[in-house]
Amino acid sequence: MKKAILYTRVEKGEVSNPKDSLAAQEKELREYCVKNQIDVIKVIAEVASGKDFNRPEITSLHLAIRKGELRPDLLLFTSIYIFSENVADVLRMHHALLKFGVTTKAIHDINIVFVS
Repeated sequence: MKKAILYTRVEKGEVSNPKDSLAAQEKELREYCVKNQIDVIKVIAEVASGKDFNRPEITSLHLAIRKGELRPDLLLFTSIYIFSENVADVLRMHHALLKFGVTTKAIHDINIVFVS
């Protein structure tokens, strides 16, 4: 069974639609994991800007993966824009995590395909 870390993010003071809340994102990601037989090993909830990856939780996650403290197969988020608003940063992080066997996946952005 594949193992996943779920990543949720909102901008401070920016949640106008309840569907975009951290709890709603986590619920949706957990449902996806149940449907696809994926084991959730960690959930990261972050209230921060998505303009870059200079965020405490994502930085800690990346470090834990690099050190081998966490060994997920997948890093899941609902939309690429939850992961980061900067697509170039998304690609750089995707390739950095691939080096450690971690695939990033936005469960709603099915038309976005990352090439390893």
